[in-house]
Amino acid sequence: MNQPDYQSIVDLKEKIKVLEQNLTNIVDQRQKDTIELQKIESLKTTNQKLEERVKVLENNLTNVINQRQEDTIELQKIEDLKEKVEELKENLTNVVNQRKNDVTELQKIEGLQDTNKKLEERVEELKANHEQQLKDLQKSTERIGHRESGDMIQPAQNGPVLRGSRGYIEKRRDEKFKKPFSKVPKIIISWNMTDNEYSKNLRLTAKAEKITVDGFEFAVGTWHDSILHGFHATWTAYED
Repeated sequence: MNQPDYQSIVDLKEKIKVLEQNLTNIVDQRQKDTIELQKIESLKTTNQKLEERVKVLENNLTNVINQRQEDTIELQKIEDLKEKVEELKENLTNVVNQRKNDVTELQKIEGLQDTNKKLEERVEELKANHEQQLKDLQKSTERIGHRESGDMIQPAQNGPVLRGSRGYIEKRRDEKFKKPFSKVPKIIISWNMTDNEYSKNLRLTAKAEKITVDGFEFAVGTWHDSILHGFHATWTAYED
């Protein structure tokens, strides 16, 4: 039986060392792959939370739209905002799909950390845009329920303040709102007090005319032979 020479033994040992080194490298690479996969799972969880957040926002938008059925201007703004949210949802879906593709390609591609960083920055940008949209929506809803009120007071003087004289006569005054309305408001007028000539029939009118988002003209009048010595009329403007 032939005995192996010394050089063959040395070569065999060298091959064993190489194999051991290769095995160590494989183990190290598998550990790195495990860490990267854990990061991917974390990103999946983050994406799922973002999708849930978008669903909550969609529900909130639906509620707002239902509350603005008679408000054409506000409804249009909300519809525009809904389209932006749908666009944001589509962008997020694209990000999620891209992440899924990245999971498949992770085993082949180096430099995954740079790719993940860019994707995370994109998600943060989308979140920031969505938060701004929510703030815009809050500003829009703050105008709902806007109400203002005022009055026109004409105390009794030495002589009548309005005398019909067989024709129509009135007093007018421009009323300016403290804060502009988002749309032309409705106005309710009521009488608090009238001081009329007791021997004449009481004839009164109170009108809100030329109504805008900034104000209106308040007119109080009488006609025929009615005589008004004083009055106090109030108004309330509101958005329905």
